[in-house]
Amino acid sequence: MKASFDGARRNLANAFNGIAKTELDEEQKEGMHDMRNAIVGLLCMYDENSDGDCNCLIDEVRLEEVK
Repeated sequence: MKASFDGARRNLANAFNGIAKTELDEEQKEGMHDMRNAIVGLLCMYDENSDGDCNCLIDEVRLEEVK
């Protein structure tokens, strides 16, 4: 079975967005800010020598702001 790197990063962003829309306490918000920054880094990663499944997704995938 072949895993999709782009798909995994999209799924991670979607899961983050679901949590970011919920009511969070201050401690959770701090962790969510850190997690958002890490996900942004992952979305920017790409491999120009890949078979088309390791693309920069930063312009395609929207992340919710943590409020």
